[in-house]
Formats: sequence, C-alpha cells, structure tokens
Amino acid sequence: MALKLPKNAEKKATGFLYLKEEGLYKVVLVGNEDAVDEKEGSKRKGYNYHSLKFQFENNRTSMARIYYQNEEGDIVPEGYNFLLALTNIAKKAFEDDERLLRKLEDADSNQIIGKLIKEKVPFYVATRNSIYQGNDTTNINTFIDPLATLNDAEEFAEKKKMNIVSLLEEEKEKKASKQSKQEEDYDDDDDDDL
Repeated sequence: MALKLPKNAEKKATGFLYLKEEGLYKVVLVGNEDAVDEKEGSKRKGYNYHSLKFQFENNRTSMARIYYQNEEGDIVPEGYNFLLALTNIAKKAFEDDERLLRKLEDADSNQIIGKLIKEKVPFYVATRNSIYQGNDTTNINTFIDPLATLNDAEEFAEKKKMNIVSLLEEEKEKKASKQSKQEEDYDDDDDDDL
C-alpha cells in the first residue's frame, strides 16, 4: 500500500534521537554488510564500506557506514582506523586464547567483525551532536575510534570532557514507571470489584 503524503508535508526528524546526549555509549555489534557505495551522485560512489548495526544497552539499534577504501583502492584513514580499533578490541577480548589470536592476525575485517558479533563483545563508541537540516541529532562519530573497556572509555571521556552515558538506567526507569502504572491499574480494578 502506498503512502499518501499531505501537500504541506515536512521532513521528519531522523537519526539517533533516543541518544539524548553526546558521549560514550556501551554497544555490541549485531550486524555487518560489506558493500560498495553505488548511489548515483554520492561523493563516495565506488567506495567500499562496512554497514555496521550497533545495539545499545537499551536494545535499540543504529546503523553506521564505515568507509574504508576509495574507488582507486586507497585507504580512507578514518574508516581504516575504526576497523583497526575493532581488531584491537577483538584481540583484547580474546587475549587468553592464543590459537584465536593467531587467527585474528590473518583475519580480514569481515571475519573480525563476524567474531565480535558472534561473541557479543561489548565496547564503547562515541557520539557527537550535529545539526542536519535544522534537527539536532546524535550520531555515531566514525572519526573517534571505538574503545575496548570501561577504563579506556573513562580515560578518553576525561580527556575530551565527555560523559559515559548509560541507557540501562533510563530503561530501568521506563520499566519501573510501566510496572507502577500497571499496579495502579490493578489496584483500581480491585476497588471496582469491591
């Protein structure tokens, strides 16, 4: 079924609006697609990228494209560094498994990302506020490498004067509020029965 748009339709806010503030967020990777940008008119047409799906602590997900190689085969430094940081996160996560560490040395970015997804390895990504067509949005900033541990994230946050943001507290508050509402509804139902 097609969508009928009103004559006075305006653009809707998009992006990571549920990430209310910029900072460092704990995530796990839950999806990856290695692709080539084929969009006509794109300034990155012909570039290779990983389309990564990040899952936050509150189970919401967001996508980010990590461009790592241009049309001529030259490395895109920001994306390359991001993928290198993911490799270092994998090495740190599996440092006790010498056999796996040797495999990681020869692995490509798809294999490394696949292992992070399979093992649900948590790490921290930084987000920054940006303005896109008049809307404030918070985006995963691919120019800040992901960080492996809470200690790494705390050191980085202190240097950059950023916060580490937990979405778990917000999720707990929502659940508590919902449960409280259900209990009120239940109590109201009891009163009606008397």
